[in-house]
Amino acid sequence: MTEVAPVAVVASSHRRRSPFPNMSAPHEPLDLALYEPRAHIPITVVAVVLTLASTAVGLRTYTRAVLLRQFGIDDVTAILALVLAMGSGIMAASSKLMFF
Repeated sequence: MTEVAPVAVVASSHRRRSPFPNMSAPHEPLDLALYEPRAHIPITVVAVVLTLASTAVGLRTYTRAVLLRQFGIDDVTAILALVLAMGSGIMAASSKLMFF
């Protein structure tokens, strides 16, 4: 035969929970010193990739504009893509620096 729980136990276990967190108990602040040693990794990756991309687009632009004198719309789009990639890379690296 099964035992029946007392009414007080049953009533307390079916209490409705609030969907909001408990704001009266503050959380511990995040220790950013834990993430500081790893901040150089995304910055280094972005710097290396942007250096290689800038070199490639620079050599392509120099070759097409100066040596071949055939600078076209595809070269303009390559330069535009490099500028957008630089903006994206800088934003990614700086966000890793500021927000771990």
